[in-house]
Amino acid sequence: MGRGLGKPAAEMRKGGSFLLYLSYAEIKALATGNPLIIEKCQLEMDVGRLKILHASHLNQKYSLEDKILKEYPQEIKRMAERIAGYKADMETAERHLSDKDRFPSME
Repeated sequence: MGRGLGKPAAEMRKGGSFLLYLSYAEIKALATGNPLIIEKCQLEMDVGRLKILHASHLNQKYSLEDKILKEYPQEIKRMAERIAGYKADMETAERHLSDKDRFPSME
């Protein structure tokens, strides 16, 4: 508990929540209800939250860029090959549908 005393206010992320360590002067100001100190603490928590959101945004952005450069071109190529295979299957089926009296052979 005493780890944060005497140090400037600092936010630490632990288990998805913020722990706010306050100096003795900040704790005293909070206890007396000084609105400026309370606002300062709230702003520091907001800045920490926004930093985490910014980092998450950058992570998502870089992940999408990687997909655009690596994964999606491979997926497009795979789908194009699949479409070509389906077209070949359709042509084969159309050639064998002309003779309806006999069972189609396995070519």
